Amino acid sequence: MNLEQASQLTHAQWQQMAADLKNTASTGLFIGGKFVDAVKGGTFDNINPVDGSLINRCAAGTEEDINRAVAIAKASFKSGEWSRAAPRERMTVMYKWAELIEENGAELSLMDTLDMGKPITDMVDVDLPMCIETVQYFAECIDKVTGTVTATEYDVMSTVLREPIGVVGCI
Repeated sequence: MNLEQASQLTHAQWQQMAADLKNTASTGLFIGGKFVDAVKGGTFDNINPVDGSLINRCAAGTEEDINRAVAIAKASFKSGEWSRAAPRERMTVMYKWAELIEENGAELSLMDTLDMGKPITDMVDVDLPMCIETVQYFAECIDKVTGTVTATEYDVMSTVLREPIGVVGCI
């Protein structure tokens, strides 16, 4: 359900979606383009901060899982599949990502609301639209960042150094 449709939902409809989501959300580690269990099989309880209820049980990654993810990410980085793709091809992928966020806006908003305790209207009206705009902005930058510096203030010196940093792991 997209964000426009989500903005029309009633409280009861959001509650039903929340109940349905608890039974269908993937809770594995996302490594190498798919959801996988933690190497050691551990899990942790994901608790709703509003009422203390169990949202779901998520895979609990360990050092082995991080190492596996980094190895796959390094191989992908070194392959050049993304970095050597034509700019328009990369833009298409990024725009598709933004489109998928919008198409699944209700579910994404609900997941974050349940996980963080944030009002659903903030997610639907502010956070997800800003997320979509951010992804679209960076998609548009793909063929615009050429190593030149745009106009700056007279007393500011700006330089551009394009240097890929490689794999970054964030938790």
